Amino acid sequence: MRSTPLLPLVLLLLLNLGRAISNHAVVPSSLGGIDMSELEVEMSAGCDPSVAGCEVVEPLVSIELRALDPTTHLPPRPMGGTKATEADALADSFHVWLALPQDSFWVNLAPTESHRVIDLELGRTEVGKVMLDADLALKRTAATLLHPDHVVGAAFWDELYRWVGARPARLCHSFRQWIVPGVATMQITPRQSGAGCGEGDGEDGGGAGCGDGSCRPGALHVLRAPLKVMQEASYASDGAFGFLAADASGAAKAMCAGADENARVKADELFERLVLPALQAEVNESPEYERLRSAYLWRGGGGGGPRLDLPGR
Repeated sequence: MRSTPLLPLVLLLLLNLGRAISNHAVVPSSLGGIDMSELEVEMSAGCDPSVAGCEVVEPLVSIELRALDPTTHLPPRPMGGTKATEADALADSFHVWLALPQDSFWVNLAPTESHRVIDLELGRTEVGKVMLDADLALKRTAATLLHPDHVVGAAFWDELYRWVGARPARLCHSFRQWIVPGVATMQITPRQSGAGCGEGDGEDGGGAGCGDGSCRPGALHVLRAPLKVMQEASYASDGAFGFLAADASGAAKAMCAGADENARVKADELFERLVLPALQAEVNESPEYERLRSAYLWRGGGGGGPRLDLPGR
């Protein structure tokens, strides 16, 4: 059902890109997906702020370690961080990432793949809805950036046609991208107890039993959680669900039979250099993708991520 709005979007993309072409045929396709199945984490050991070269980073979100242990049955709630409010609104994402298998963490909004848009169980969750909404937004953002009236699109088309020149080349390119996790950076701080703390002080997430604030529970701090946008070809070779990309890529190649292969390679290179950085910046900074980023904080913050040792809970 959620693939229905793509039809006018694809037609809009075709019409928009059609304004940038004259003597050359283009069959663009701004389709792709989101794959959260694979997660790469770097653990920071911390450093002394007084030492030169030590970078002080305020966490995006801090979560009490005990809440990340499913045996405690504590509701996962942010203790703090610059994105604590946003993360708290999607705290149930933690349970989704924890309960469902990692090979279900994908969405694939493509009209030619209507039989595999989203995993059945993931589709029943708010996380699944967030991912579908973000995937649709990705297609809108890509179409906007590629429009010749946009500064990025103008640079792309101008350079491509300058390269083509007067040659009677038939241009045909499939613009497909996938959002995947970037490398998340995290740090663990053990529980700290001051001299005046009792046995249970600090276990409520705020050190409420210690007047001087020296009682702090053990916490996981998500310092960085970037999202990465990949071109179809790169994802098809490296992504966990590359077979979805490969199938769609095969359909695009069939439509583009007889097109200038050198022009396709050039368009790929230009898209990688000019458009992809802007698209990735939108995914990581635009309010339109805020809920996806918040859900991803819980993916990295223990839910379905790598198993963490939980010292000093």
